[in-house]
Formats: sequence, C-alpha cells, structure tokens
Amino acid sequence: LRVSDRARHVVLQKAEAPVLCLALDEKGERILSGSKSGKVQVWDGKTGALLRTIAPVPVVSIAGH
Repeated sequence: LRVSDRARHVVLQKAEAPVLCLALDEKGERILSGSKSGKVQVWDGKTGALLRTIAPVPVVSIAGH
C-alpha cells in the first residue's frame, strides 16, 4: 500500500488487504490502517515499517437482559 503527500511517498509493507481506512497523525509520524479483517495496523510514517497490529475484540451483546 502506498501513502503519499506532496513532500514524500511511503510504502506500507505487509498491509492487510483490503485496507478500508487510513489515519495519519498531525506530524506524519504514525499511520493507522484499518482492514476488512477488523485489524488495525500502526505504521512508522517515515519508513513504512509495521510497528504493531491490533486484533479485533469480540463484542458480546447483553441487550435484552
């Protein structure tokens, strides 16, 4: 996955596919990607290196109890 702005271009290695959303911090130091699998991945905004994967947490409904 490639992320770019006018000043630079970053390739995110090992991105989950398909990526549904991206978020960048104000300084461009971190990039978050969300995939259809429910995982969120945190990337280094300068190198494109994967820093962390956050797995989805199952939701248990207690509605109606």
